[in-house]
Amino acid sequence: MSATPACKLALLLVPALALLLHGATATAQSAAPVQGRYAMALPLHPSGTAPQARPGADGQAITPLRARTLFRLYCSGCHQVDGSGSPEFGIPSMRGTLGHFQQTLAGRAFLVQAPGARNAGITDAELAALTNWALHEFSAPTLPAGFQPYTADEVARWRAAPPLDVAGARAAIAAGFPK
Repeated sequence: MSATPACKLALLLVPALALLLHGATATAQSAAPVQGRYAMALPLHPSGTAPQARPGADGQAITPLRARTLFRLYCSGCHQVDGSGSPEFGIPSMRGTLGHFQQTLAGRAFLVQAPGARNAGITDAELAALTNWALHEFSAPTLPAGFQPYTADEVARWRAAPPLDVAGARAAIAAGFPK
């Protein structure tokens, strides 16, 4: 299925928004978190299971606030601010489902190999932090016991080897989810 018009528009506007927010010389590694009412629309981690800050490529910690801001900039245009997606347009919900992907290595890899994640203009460390934040924010109860947070190294490895059939890979992984 094709992306919603809002998703397509978001994909076009995100780079422009980042440029406006951070200036022409900013990069994904050096941009400061967005402040103000839009950045504060989501609670940091209402489930009480806050992910830990991890260092980015520039050596600075990627805090949960920064991870949430990255989600708002790179993911919410399609997956919505609350992670509910647009299933009627082929954009899956993240709510109550992301943790199930952690049950298998293929599922774990898929979350950072999906086109939106893989092609986001952020570092591997930022994608790891964003994914860890989203897992705790939208699906903490579905995380398996002993869940290990994503690392920049594993994200780099999996980003470099995406599945050829994204929809088929997701369907095969999701077939093993609890009903």
